Amino acid sequence: MKPSLHLRGEGCKLCNKTSLLNCERRLYQILIDNFPNEEIIKQIKDKSGLLLDQAKDISVLADKIFADTGRNIGVTTLKRLFGTINDSRKTNEYTLNTIAMYLGYA
Repeated sequence: MKPSLHLRGEGCKLCNKTSLLNCERRLYQILIDNFPNEEIIKQIKDKSGLLLDQAKDISVLADKIFADTGRNIGVTTLKRLFGTINDSRKTNEYTLNTIAMYLGYA
């Protein structure tokens, strides 16, 4: 059974740290094990209010992620994540941590 993702304000259930900001490595591992995952994609759609079915939605999502986290994820990277661009590259730790932060897990 995979561990559940954290909620903001809770300590890390994986390493017992009181601040999840000190636990980015664990967040990365949780997302890498679970992404792309329909539940995570649904959470991104729900939070952003976007359907992510148009090219402009990806650009708007990148702006929303930056506004909420202060961290950039490129439009091309987001397109790769959502399958708009077929690419065999793995998603890097920074990107997955930024998504975790955007969703409120850190």
